[in-house]
Amino acid sequence: GIEGNAVYPLVPVLRKQLLAGEEATLHLDLKPDLALPELEGRLRDAVGAERRNAAGLDRPSWALLKAFTGKEVMDDPRSLALAMKGLRLPVQALRPIDEAISTVGGIAMDQVNEDLSLKAHPHLHLAGEMLDWDAPTGGFLLQGAFATGRWAAQGILKALGKGS
Repeated sequence: GIEGNAVYPLVPVLRKQLLAGEEATLHLDLKPDLALPELEGRLRDAVGAERRNAAGLDRPSWALLKAFTGKEVMDDPRSLALAMKGLRLPVQALRPIDEAISTVGGIAMDQVNEDLSLKAHPHLHLAGEMLDWDAPTGGFLLQGAFATGRWAAQGILKALGKGS
């Protein structure tokens, strides 16, 4: 699978496409610092396995290219350069919940009062991923959890008559 900061913001779109039964595809530029003509020129001057070095591509990226293209692409400098600049990776599914770093879902915001208490059960307060918000992972998710935790705590203190 693929993960990382470049992919996490794309997950909501990919999830929506997959749930709708649509094709979900990632497009990778394996050489973002090289323009297509320059990359093609480097590849044209090399043969076979030398092309990986000529393009300055690491082994994992080269293996990815080989796995998602055919011999005809790998043998043709123009096709190979185009593949490096726009490698298409079909997304078949998202990882299962037990492998997830972060999840989607939770209590809908229209079911929550301003103090983050549940409308149906005002004595219960929610924070972080208990709420239905598609938060970015890492520090942003942690900050969101801390901020909503503080917000909910202030709501609890106010409900107890101990806060402002």
